[in-house]
Amino acid sequence: MGIRRYLNFDLLLEQVGDGRYRARVTEFPLDGTPRVQFQLPFDAQTLEILLLKLDPGRSGTRRVGATSHQQAAMDFGGPLFEAVFTGEVALAWQRSLDKVRAVDAEGLRLRLLLDDAPAIAGLPWELLYDARTNSFIAQSERTPVVRFLDLPHAPRPIAVDGPLRVLVVISSPIDLVELDVEAEWRRIRDALEPRVHAGLVAVDRLSSATVPSLGAWLRRHQTHVVHFVGHGDFDDRLREGVLYFQDEYGRGAQVTSSLLGPYLRDHDALRMVVLNACRSARSDGIDPFGGMAQGLVQQDATAVVAMQFPISDRAAVRFTGEFYGALVDGLPVDQAVSSARKSLMAEYSDEWSTPVLYMRSPDGNIFENLHAPESTDPPAALTATVHPTPPTLPAATAALGAAPVAPPSGAPSPNPATPNPSPPVAAATGADLPSPSAEPIDAPTERSGARRRLSGRRGVALAAIAVVLLVAGFLAWRHQTEAGHSTTIPSSFDGVWIGTGSDSYGSQAEFTARLGDGLSIGRLGGPSGCHQGPLHVSDATDNKLTTRFDPYGTEGCTNWTVVFTHDGEDLLMKVDPDSTENNQADFEIRLRPSP
Repeated sequence: MGIRRYLNFDLLLEQVGDGRYRARVTEFPLDGTPRVQFQLPFDAQTLEILLLKLDPGRSGTRRVGATSHQQAAMDFGGPLFEAVFTGEVALAWQRSLDKVRAVDAEGLRLRLLLDDAPAIAGLPWELLYDARTNSFIAQSERTPVVRFLDLPHAPRPIAVDGPLRVLVVISSPIDLVELDVEAEWRRIRDALEPRVHAGLVAVDRLSSATVPSLGAWLRRHQTHVVHFVGHGDFDDRLREGVLYFQDEYGRGAQVTSSLLGPYLRDHDALRMVVLNACRSARSDGIDPFGGMAQGLVQQDATAVVAMQFPISDRAAVRFTGEFYGALVDGLPVDQAVSSARKSLMAEYSDEWSTPVLYMRSPDGNIFENLHAPESTDPPAALTATVHPTPPTLPAATAALGAAPVAPPSGAPSPNPATPNPSPPVAAATGADLPSPSAEPIDAPTERSGARRRLSGRRGVALAAIAVVLLVAGFLAWRHQTEAGHSTTIPSSFDGVWIGTGSDSYGSQAEFTARLGDGLSIGRLGGPSGCHQGPLHVSDATDNKLTTRFDPYGTEGCTNWTVVFTHDGEDLLMKVDPDSTENNQADFEIRLRPSP
């Protein structure tokens, strides 16, 4: 079956008392306003156990096994369906399905309006299970499940008249769990390669995962979809969902929908956001727009695809390829999501319900006239950069242009491996100097001759200064090189090192040091937030590596000086806390190469 035409079945859920709710059908193919009152069919403990089984990330594992997950999904979705789809609502649902067949429509879209029941809005409604037909409603393209936000000013489809343009933002801050950025990009590229080769999709990658870089890109390029890959969370203090972009030094920067929304809203061509970030669909049970996905829709995004559970890399890649493929085939966005869900059911049967669609389009048609360019030239390869990294210049050369900006006090030096370069500094040449005001050629004057002589002297003086500064910079560089000192990690320390010993509190603990050849920042992992964080290189030789450690934790934590030295095939890690508060003491641990 190709593109389907849907009728809507709008189900409004409202809280009417403590633990009591009302389900009201506000739009369907027949007349009337069917309604029922219901309560959740689970007590608090049973619900918590079911959600734990459905969300393997909460139990510290990626998966719990397809059979266990399938049973938990039915144990949750079956009773929930029976509680809501009962009485008048059940009759309206069945008659609507009959009506769809009678009028030759191809499907019935279930649009859930959850704004008035925030306490249950965060439940996995995509798992509604009809035991009579032994089927999950959301698994069929005939009955897609949409979380619908009925907002003013319904959006219109955009006439693309060309390929679908997707901007990929991959964020891996240095102070959070590391992502394999290049592997993530390669997976997305491979998933979309057939559509790119056909000219139906154009994919770009933002080289620097900062909000200013995103804003600069959107000012200069037409973009239909922003696809974010990275870390997400829900900040209980802010009561908002957050995405972790990066700051100018590569550290994590919390970005809420209220910050990101205006950048997306003001880009007229943008219609959709895809968030491959854990729990980017979560809300807090009080504010229905507190989640990242919900907030972006409120900020004018037509559709947002987010994740309500952790999703494995391979499942995310499979979903991405099938989803974008269905979109460029002309399917409505909700049908495209349902089609992509089915692609997960064979190999990733416990992850098909992880993607969630939030939408405010009345019919799911948000892109029109998607097609390959008319040019007969082969499509360009996937783009991987936005702002090229400038070549490294000697410090003395910078004196000829703008002075470099130093980081704020206490901030790490920018990581050479972090795609966050400063603007290139151009060396001054004679061609760069301003020309004197032109005089008539046939009327030379003494004044113009003086100007030419002065200009020539300035050029000679500037050239001499440039030579002196370049020579001084070269000599300083050679002295540092001959001394063998650097601020990047030497290859002799490259690798993952693991060891166990007494920490600063005198407790036995395991530490992991991740040191990358040529990088200026490593990572240290330990038993708590006070023992986890980035290692900023302050001095390095082939035999000794001195770093500054900034812990992730805040309360009761202090910065450390951490020194690594070689001892045969092992490393000795000596830690010197900068403060003696909280009984933190120096300690030393032997680290061995990770097997």
